[in-house]
Amino acid sequence: MIFKSTSNLVMPLKLNLAVLLPCSKPQSDSSV
Repeated sequence: MIFKSTSNLVMPLKLNLAVLLPCSKPQSDSSV
């Protein structure tokens, strides 16, 4: 049960990272 709850928390985090990382990459690339 704990593993399920952690996976439920990790999934949204991974989705947020997947969205935030591509958004941050173009900014850092343009600044470089």
